[in-house]
Amino acid sequence: MRKQFGFTMVEFLVATAISLLLIAAAVAAFTDALRSNEAVTLTADLNDNLRAAMDLISRDLVFAGQAYRLRASAFLPGQASPSTAQI
Repeated sequence: MRKQFGFTMVEFLVATAISLLLIAAAVAAFTDALRSNEAVTLTADLNDNLRAAMDLISRDLVFAGQAYRLRASAFLPGQASPSTAQI
């Protein structure tokens, strides 16, 4: 009888099981990376929205303060009368 070369069925099954475990670990790592990426993207979007809101609020406060100063200075003694003051 000649000696045959190749893998036995048991060796093939063991190699397949190990390969499946490695593929499952790679898929799990990839899934975790996707979830992490999504969380970071959502956090960055939230920060951008908060920054835009703060810019709008600070701009409104600056403009409100300027309007108040213009109105207050328009009625100081020695200044133009309230009817001719520009606001």
